[in-house]
Amino acid sequence: MNELAVEMRHQAINASIASGQFRDREQGEIVALAEAVLSFTEQLKAATTDIKPLVTAIETDISSVGDAMEVGAEHAIVGTELIKETRHKLNQLSSVSGNLSSLISRMVEASPMQSQTLAHASQTMQGVVNLTAIALGQSTELSELFDKLEATVPEL
Repeated sequence: MNELAVEMRHQAINASIASGQFRDREQGEIVALAEAVLSFTEQLKAATTDIKPLVTAIETDISSVGDAMEVGAEHAIVGTELIKETRHKLNQLSSVSGNLSSLISRMVEASPMQSQTLAHASQTMQGVVNLTAIALGQSTELSELFDKLEATVPEL
């Protein structure tokens, strides 16, 4: 815009010089036109000066938004990877818990209940089986929650 204002001012000066070559009546009209162009040029130059800081601020803000978006995207990628890793670990935990539960159940079934001591051990083992089943259920719920979270991350 500043270059445009300079060019318009240059043309207004040229028009003033050229007006000297015409008759008085035409010269007056050309001078008035040149003065109007010169006035408009000065207004344009002032507006350009006023707008320049705004344009600079907008450019800075756009750059900041772009940086923030890039950081957000990087965080989303890292978060997604953490969710995948956590889900993998939960699946491993679930598998180990299931195996442990199965082994304990077989041990409980194989234990003869001939004495009070064996009965007590059996009850304790059954309690462990129950706790393992609860842990397995919670692991499954956590895995489902992480699936939902991973599905929402791309939407962010």
